[in-house]
Amino acid sequence: MSTLRPQQYAAYKAKEAAQQEASAQEAYRKNPLSGLTLTHEWYFGGFGNILMANFTIKSLLGFPVKDIKIACHTSGASGTGLSLVVQTIYQAVPAKSTVRFNKVNMGFINSQSTNAGCDFVGVVQ
Repeated sequence: MSTLRPQQYAAYKAKEAAQQEASAQEAYRKNPLSGLTLTHEWYFGGFGNILMANFTIKSLLGFPVKDIKIACHTSGASGTGLSLVVQTIYQAVPAKSTVRFNKVNMGFINSQSTNAGCDFVGVVQ
């Protein structure tokens, strides 16, 4: 059994990492939503019936995406689903970056909403 010298080992590991990254980017091309993460904070706007949100989108993609479509569903204190709103953010998220979008008006929701969950619906490459 032969042993690798430190430089050979480092080159081997770098090549292995590059192959893994290329494989991941190929998978992301097929399903770009799998390379994006979304965090959000929401609050009422208007007269207590508009869902306002701040979104932070982190991209692991090796390419930019734009026109990010996000859906938010709300529920009441009992857990009953009350509203579903969908909005598109017509801005780009550069490759391998984190972007924050503040004060996004998602639209009208039921005023009895106490919880909201948001997720991606689609993006354009």
